[in-house]
Amino acid sequence: MTRVQTEEPRTVSRAVHAGPEWRELFLLLVVSFVVFWTSTFLLHKSTDFVGHYGDNAAYLDVANAILHWDFHDLQVQHFMGYPYLIAVVSLLFRVPTGVALWVIAVAGGVASVWLTARLFGTTAAGYFAFTNFAWLQVSYLGGSEPLALALGLGSLCRRTAG
Repeated sequence: MTRVQTEEPRTVSRAVHAGPEWRELFLLLVVSFVVFWTSTFLLHKSTDFVGHYGDNAAYLDVANAILHWDFHDLQVQHFMGYPYLIAVVSLLFRVPTGVALWVIAVAGGVASVWLTARLFGTTAAGYFAFTNFAWLQVSYLGGSEPLALALGLGSLCRRTAG
């Protein structure tokens, strides 16, 4: 009896279905950062836009009040934890509070993408990081959302035995 050898069906390469590697994910993050800030600078001709974006002015008012310990005429309308962190970063690194707010937002955005990749895979992290323009704005212009999401996702990560 002769055995008939059948050819396995041809499938699309694994590379097409594989998600991006970590390095590719963060390269995309850097490219989106450069494109976003180049566009913002060309449209607004200034980086001072950060202080006026969203709730940033209110956070900066509170952070400056904390740094100078002068709370007269201050209307606190937001959660105080974020301005305290802004004040601490500003004090430790001797940078203006606007720069501290921006650094915290960008770091929170990067941490959120990394934690999303760790929890759900790099494909999900890629969609998370690049498909929502509002997310790109709060990550690159400042806002409390990237820090809040990084802390929330961090609380979901389980420490692995090493």
